[in-house]
Order: sequence, then C-alpha cells, then structure tokens
Amino acid sequence: MKAGHASLRFDADTDALAAYVARLVVVDDLGLLTTTESRSRALVKKVRARLPKRYRVLRRHEYLFVWDTTRLSKAGRARLIVLTPLRFWSMGSLSKLFLVGQLDLRARDSRERVRVQAGHAPSGVQGGTASWRRNPEQNRVLAARRGFVAWGERIAAAPGVVLAHMDANLDQRSPHWRGYLTHTLGAESVWTGCLPPAGKGTHGSRVIDTAHVVGAPTRWPHLAETKRPEKVDHVAFVYNVDL
Repeated sequence: MKAGHASLRFDADTDALAAYVARLVVVDDLGLLTTTESRSRALVKKVRARLPKRYRVLRRHEYLFVWDTTRLSKAGRARLIVLTPLRFWSMGSLSKLFLVGQLDLRARDSRERVRVQAGHAPSGVQGGTASWRRNPEQNRVLAARRGFVAWGERIAAAPGVVLAHMDANLDQRSPHWRGYLTHTLGAESVWTGCLPPAGKGTHGSRVIDTAHVVGAPTRWPHLAETKRPEKVDHVAFVYNVDL
C-alpha cells in the first residue's frame, strides 16, 4: 500500500488545497495520506467532495487523515496528544504546543492494527547538520527534544504497526538528525538509504518531512510530482508500506 504526507499552509486558498490533496491521493493511488496545517472545517468538506466515495477524511487540530476504506478500516477514535505542555511558539496572540494527531486503523487484508500519527515539530531548532540551534527562543529546542522523547515512548507502547508522519523541521539528509529521530522515536526513517536526489527535498533542498515506521517493511520513498498550490512551500512525499 502507498502512504504519504503533505505539509500544507494555513493561509492558502482552501479550494486550491482541496484540489491538491485530492490529486495527491488519486494520482498516487494512496491508501493513506496525512497532512499538517489543515485547521479548516471548510477544507475537510471540500476534500471529501473531490475524492472518490471510498475515501474518508477526518481532522484533528491541524492534521488531516485521509484513508481508503477498501484497504483500511477505522479501529478507534481519533485523538490529539500533547507531547509537552511547554508553549514554544508564539503566533500573534496564540501559543503553540507540540501536538500529535492519532488515528487507529486496521488493514482489511492482514487484519493488522495500524496506528497512524501525524506531528508538526517546532521550527527553527536545527542549528547545523549535528547541532541544535542557539537563539533567544531556547524553549523551542527544549520542546522539540522533550516532545520527540515523549513521542518515542508512545510509539514503544503502541500495539501493531505504527506510522509516524511529520514535519520534523530536522533535515534527514544529515546522518546525525536522521539517526537522532530513528533512535529517539525507536522507529526507522523511510528515507534511510534512499534519499531524494541532491538539491531536491521536501522544503527546498532539505528533507524535513518524514515518516518513521515500526512493525512493517517500507520501500521506495519519493517526492510526489503533483503540482502544488502557489503558497504551499513543502513537497509531499510517498512511500510503500507492506501491511
């Protein structure tokens, strides 16, 4: 089955975003897609209207979960998990937390339980290829480090397969950061041994969008070729997972 992740934009036009999400799902024949920066009821309705009837769309906070009901069935309620209570990012009058959306599904063929998680880590935390950033907002770095540890603990305690999708804001081209996330989350990166060509990434040349998987083999991670709306500055990625 193909799975994917797309980091969107809060301020992009919802019609353009809905068309983009639907194209990603249909063109790549995805069984599962997660997104970030999707906090809009209107977007959910518009995505549903554009997809074939076999797909379901569910939102928790900024995360969308889209799945093919002929391949996956819902096995539990969607949840929103606070990984750390530290408020690390001010946006106007709002303070953001390191939150993860979670949905339990089940593979129809194998009956394997599949826990899907989507997260959006603090930005501005990577200082180099092997160092955390030093800046006045050190609470972002602290939230990222504590949050990833807490996320790893939840992955370790989960039953069955876990697919952890994220905008990690840590470049997976760096062996240090790829290894850091693999070790801290206790889950292998889909990009291990199979990175995009030099100069191409999910955000410019950087590969900061990733999936870490436990309990199922993955192969052929690649950047999606579907054209993005003008404001969307991340490239979606797709990979195969054997369920």
